[in-house]
Amino acid sequence: MLKRMILKQYCKLIPLVGMCLMLPFFFYGGPSGHSLRSFMAAWNLGHPLFFMLFVCYFGWKKGGVVSWTWILRIFLLILLIGSLIEIIQSGIPGRTASALDVVRDLMGGVLGVVWLRWSSSPLRVRLGLALVAVVILCWNFYPVATALVDEWQAEQDFPLLAGFEHPCEVSRWVEGDSVIRRSRKRARQGHFSLRVSLSTATYSGVHLEYFPHNWQGLSFLAFSIYNKGLKPLAITVRVNDKKHEEGPQLYKDRYNRSFITHHGWNDIKISLADIRNAPADRKMNMSEISELGFFVIREKRDRVIFLDDVRLI
Repeated sequence: MLKRMILKQYCKLIPLVGMCLMLPFFFYGGPSGHSLRSFMAAWNLGHPLFFMLFVCYFGWKKGGVVSWTWILRIFLLILLIGSLIEIIQSGIPGRTASALDVVRDLMGGVLGVVWLRWSSSPLRVRLGLALVAVVILCWNFYPVATALVDEWQAEQDFPLLAGFEHPCEVSRWVEGDSVIRRSRKRARQGHFSLRVSLSTATYSGVHLEYFPHNWQGLSFLAFSIYNKGLKPLAITVRVNDKKHEEGPQLYKDRYNRSFITHHGWNDIKISLADIRNAPADRKMNMSEISELGFFVIREKRDRVIFLDDVRLI
């Protein structure tokens, strides 16, 4: 009996040990701008896990019997601590504050309450608690699952970088003063393309950020652009590697070239040798390509293009 009591007391320290181990990672380490999306999404799971342990630890210190008043107080404390963490993160280079992270903190608190009240609740209440827990877990794990699926699909499709036949492909692209969506209206291959609504901003376009980065052993970058307008449109293509992003990002240290597109489909092919030799003072690292961008410069009116069949040859 004594051994069981001692073991039970040690088990109650598990949440405290877990919190102590996790706390530094709110401010240090974690994914970088070049990390896989699945790793970034998985890293965010630390928020609900930490605050689930937080609630369990202080709930077990009270003997596991918690009132609704105590629950309200602990949630206000989570809100305060979570907000303070985000404020501190906003002042740390490489980290940003996020209101969504505070929401994740509160969700972790809910999971902690579910854990505490589970054993003492009747069956009907348990069903409700289980439903709440499942919804929270699905909401938090969905980004991890979708990122893993899309990363697997990207590896399977390579050297095709984007064909837009899979809905998740759009998430690989980042808007830059533009609006993008997957479209059935135009397609160079398959049934879909990416519709890009370009604005009159200084630079308006899209950037492919999540893709296989090793382009060694291939010869050309090819893509198709549909110019919806009747007038020619100059599209600038930008390619850079990881070293460029980590430096001052000088214009002369990356690949930049403009192509004139006419009404209808325009099939463009760029030699990877030209991309490799584009930096003025070095060779681009073709095993660490980090960004591929398509944009227009200071257009006088809004334009629409469709992008499709982005591939390496």
